[in-house]
Amino acid sequence: MAMKHYNYLLRCLPIAQRTHFQRQGMGTNNVVWAFHSESEEELLGLIPSYAKGSPKWAVLKELGVGWWLRNHTMLKTCIEKVAKASYLVNEDPMDAAIFYLAMKKKSLVWGLYRSKRDERMTHFFANNFSEDRWRKAALKNAYALLGKQRFEHAAAFFLLAGALRDAIEVGRRNTLVTVCLDKLEDFQLAMVIARLYEGELDSTPASLKRLLYEEILGCNKEGENQDLSRAHPDPFLRSMALWILKDHTGSLNTLLQSNTGSMHPQYCDDDKGRRTSRETDQQVSQTHTHNTVTTRETDQQVSQIYTRNTAITTWRQTSRVVSTANPNVFNFYVYLRTHPLLIRQYIASTAQDKRKAHTVVLAGFSYGGDTKAANPDKQLMLEDSITPLERQLYFTTAHAHFKAGCPALALEVLSKLPGKVMDPTGEDSP
Repeated sequence: MAMKHYNYLLRCLPIAQRTHFQRQGMGTNNVVWAFHSESEEELLGLIPSYAKGSPKWAVLKELGVGWWLRNHTMLKTCIEKVAKASYLVNEDPMDAAIFYLAMKKKSLVWGLYRSKRDERMTHFFANNFSEDRWRKAALKNAYALLGKQRFEHAAAFFLLAGALRDAIEVGRRNTLVTVCLDKLEDFQLAMVIARLYEGELDSTPASLKRLLYEEILGCNKEGENQDLSRAHPDPFLRSMALWILKDHTGSLNTLLQSNTGSMHPQYCDDDKGRRTSRETDQQVSQTHTHNTVTTRETDQQVSQIYTRNTAITTWRQTSRVVSTANPNVFNFYVYLRTHPLLIRQYIASTAQDKRKAHTVVLAGFSYGGDTKAANPDKQLMLEDSITPLERQLYFTTAHAHFKAGCPALALEVLSKLPGKVMDPTGEDSP
């Protein structure tokens, strides 16, 4: 539904608003649902340009395809179509080179130059770039293209030189990572290239892990020493990154973290309310000291300004509540906490505790201990309880709905609240 709504707005919005809308892209609160969907092929079919056989990477990026297209075979098929469409626009092989070289298909780029009868580039791409001489030549061309602001073409030559692993190991100071993240500002492209270039044997290659650790989770390249102030402020991106890294419990818990990402480049501190309030106080002071206006006019101005100040204060209080309680986070959290993988992990971690009884029953899990003494037909019963931090999410979300004038939504949120709260010792209390 979100995909159809996005495509509809692209057709209906005026040009200026459409440009801004495309620049923002689909919200991560919708991308995360596509990420957990099993209908990737159907979602791709909803993209008009992809259905016509001429997808553009810019459009796929807007829709978050780099995040939610997780099947490696489908990803390769999609990028092959993107490469073909990129070439057909201007019939320039370099426009498609970054995609073909990410899939290690140098011969296709050579064939395109041969069909264009470009002898110089045909001879160049015919060389063996595993040799040091030609590798240096490719790097030289890459840096020359960087100086000409042709960043995608430069990234293609870095791939030709096999510099992906070198770029990840050296860091963001140069080469391919710099091009994708700093120059193109395209984290999804960096992820896709890492997956295509090294994803044949490992669905989560080391280069992709490092990208997620450093750019999204605020860790070092080994995934240690996490600094939440340097993590990405978007909880949905953090959740998807942890899920890719197979940290399913962390993917859920990161949705509860607040005050995250204050040192991240994408962090945006909205102090508009504070500036407006400060300007209002100055206006009140100026009004009180203005002696050329009649007393009645002054009283009216002061009354209007204090009314405005009160409204701003109320807005700031409401904004503070809303900022700590995003209904989109709550809705996704309620879904994810009942995900089968998380339930199975929770069952495995508490299988030894026979004192717990629960309203949620899953067949196929028996108590640990002596297998001979255990009843093979006995089911493990787990009680649906929440932590105090989870409970806070329910109440802050309900409060945000109530402040927004939606008491019915507030009641619906509270109706989903589990009956017991887990204390720090792990015991449940009513």
